[in-house]
Amino acid sequence: MKNIKKLIEDILPQKNNIEKINIDSKKFFTYSYSCIDQENWNEKNDFIEIKDYFNKYSNIKQSNYNVRIENVRSYDISKNKFAKIGLTKTSSMLLTSGIETYNYTNLPYIYENELFYTYIIQLYKKIYLKKLLYEYKFKKDKIKTRKKFLNFTKNIWVQEITNDEQGTYLSKEWKKALELDTTYKEVKNKYDLIYKESNIEKTEKTNKFILIVLAISLIMNIINFYLLFK
Repeated sequence: MKNIKKLIEDILPQKNNIEKINIDSKKFFTYSYSCIDQENWNEKNDFIEIKDYFNKYSNIKQSNYNVRIENVRSYDISKNKFAKIGLTKTSSMLLTSGIETYNYTNLPYIYENELFYTYIIQLYKKIYLKKLLYEYKFKKDKIKTRKKFLNFTKNIWVQEITNDEQGTYLSKEWKKALELDTTYKEVKNKYDLIYKESNIEKTEKTNKFILIVLAISLIMNIINFYLLFK
């Protein structure tokens, strides 16, 4: 057992490294599952009755939080009307009702094991893209960062994470919640800019080389012409 403050300090990476890549160091990414009593959510007591609590749960707020939270992304799990997942930039929260046996037998295992790693991969993409943005901004070796971005695009970004239908569906929704496409475009814009600058530099060097060759050739021709008619 550890003091909770010490435990958090041990878990968190060095603060400076987090701030460098622009990741919010004041919040944990939260991945949670909860199954409530079937009396609170069943055929007679609709989800709308607990929606406010679901929104608080999805945003990691206390039950007595007074401000109403709207527009939480919520999705059904496996066409199960008594299981919903709420997504935010920093959380993935699954809420189920005990009215379905599946919700407290098979589903927790799937969510804890199979789907969890799908979420981790999407989270990894987010952090890695942020790291590349930092490197483009502050590190001198832009060519090396370009290679990293190309390898990331080829080996991770365009690859399918899972063949599971439910996993594929949630993978797309996690991608939206984490705003991966927006971050990827930011990195790609940096890549395109540096690529153009690199090509301009190459073109300038090539042109300078051609001018030097032409100048030398002209001088040699003048010398040959002079010697020929001397």
